[in-house]
Amino acid sequence: MKQLILVFLPLFGLLFCSQQVSAKPVNTIVRGKVHNASTQSVSLYKVENGETVKLGFRWPEKDGSFSFDIPLENESIFFIAKGGGKGGELKYVLYLKPGNISQLNLYSSKTSLDYDSCEMDKEDEETVLLQQWNDLFIPLCNAGRILKKRDNFI
Repeated sequence: MKQLILVFLPLFGLLFCSQQVSAKPVNTIVRGKVHNASTQSVSLYKVENGETVKLGFRWPEKDGSFSFDIPLENESIFFIAKGGGKGGELKYVLYLKPGNISQLNLYSSKTSLDYDSCEMDKEDEETVLLQQWNDLFIPLCNAGRILKKRDNFI
């Protein structure tokens, strides 16, 4: 009996590990509503190898609703932004796990370059921490862009 267990245990481990490595994408949904929607689209970015990659954009419906369906294999970091924005910074971060369904409320004024705020129903701990880090990091980056004050940070 011991020999049988010793034979099947490594095979079971190999089978389990191979299932983890070749995980199939699971549909993950990001949907929401843009309040005070204007003619701007909603863009979704994914972080891949430390760089943001635009996955696409959606035009909000007349009621402001939008939806992204993403085939996701692993937990990943995403950003949501107003389409066509020229701000250069991605302010709103999402940490998504395969199979998640995330509901967002985006608030915008017609003249702003990006959304004024983003609320997520049922925020997970990772999203909260990443958003706090992002909120601290953006002002530092902006301060470095002001040439007259650059010496203060060097």
